[in-house]
Amino acid sequence: MAATKVATLPARWALLLAPAPSRCHKARMQSHTRALIAASAYSVITGKKAAGLYDHALGEHRRIAAECRGNRVQGVDGDRSATFGGTLPELYDDGDKAFISLEIEGSGARGYDRGTQGHYTVEVADPVIRVYDYGAASWFAFEVQLADGDAPTSVEKFPAAPK
Repeated sequence: MAATKVATLPARWALLLAPAPSRCHKARMQSHTRALIAASAYSVITGKKAAGLYDHALGEHRRIAAECRGNRVQGVDGDRSATFGGTLPELYDDGDKAFISLEIEGSGARGYDRGTQGHYTVEVADPVIRVYDYGAASWFAFEVQLADGDAPTSVEKFPAAPK
C-alpha cells in the first residue's frame, strides 16, 4: 500500500507545480489601449483636455482625445473611429468592447485591462505620460498635445530665459 501512495504522489505534485494555464499569463496590451489609458489618466490627474498624443514607442502621432469632468471620463480614438469613457474607476473601450479599470493615486494611476487581462501603472509628469505594461515588462512614453484653451505646459513649468 505504501508503494501505491509513493507512486501517485509525484503525479499530484506535478499538477500542483505545472505552469498556470495560458489564460492566466499576462498579455501585452495593444498600443491603442496604452494610448487610451495615457490620455485618460492625463485628463483626470491634470484636469486638462488631451487633444492628441505622440507615441514615442511607435514614433507617431495618435489621434486620441480625452477629458474629465468630475469622476466621468469621455474620449475618442480617431485612429480607430472608437469612443471610450465611463465613471471612474471603470472605463469602457467601445472599439475593443472591453472594460479597463483606472485607479488614480496622486500623480499616477494603476489598473487592469480586461481585454488582455493585463495590469499597468501610469506616471504623469506633464506633458509626458509613462505607462508601464506588466505583460510587456516595459515602459511606454507618450507626450500630450493640449486642447485649445489650456496653457502650454512648457510655459507653466519653466520660467522665461533671462535676457
